[in-house]
Amino acid sequence: MDEPVTLEHGQLLTLLFTATQESHLNLGPLKEVASIFSGHGDREEETMVPVLEFFRAITGHENFPDIDFLKAKADEFRTEEPVMLREHREIMDILGRMEKEGGAVQLVLENLSAFMERHSNMEEYYLYPLTFHACSLIDSL
Repeated sequence: MDEPVTLEHGQLLTLLFTATQESHLNLGPLKEVASIFSGHGDREEETMVPVLEFFRAITGHENFPDIDFLKAKADEFRTEEPVMLREHREIMDILGRMEKEGGAVQLVLENLSAFMERHSNMEEYYLYPLTFHACSLIDSL
């Protein structure tokens, strides 16, 4: 089963693709956002998602993963979290500058910005802290 965060990453990449296809503006900033976000989503899915799956495992809804794997993923998440936070800011800054320019794709940019802001807030205020909590629990195994 796909995780909700993974599904949202796919939706955001689709919005980015749509924006680049419909844009008559300078595509450089949108391509930069797509490049940052693509690596960013991969980083979250490779570090955060496996650590969060620990909660499903301890409630008996999944097979319990290898402890060494979990500990490695927890360490990777701790290392990557500052990078992921920086990427959120970079993406929002680029989108904000593009929105100020306006143009034919204004609605797409506004939707993309709103989606990205909501997604970033969900991760930063809920998923990242929850992942750090899971990391602490994993450390005690």
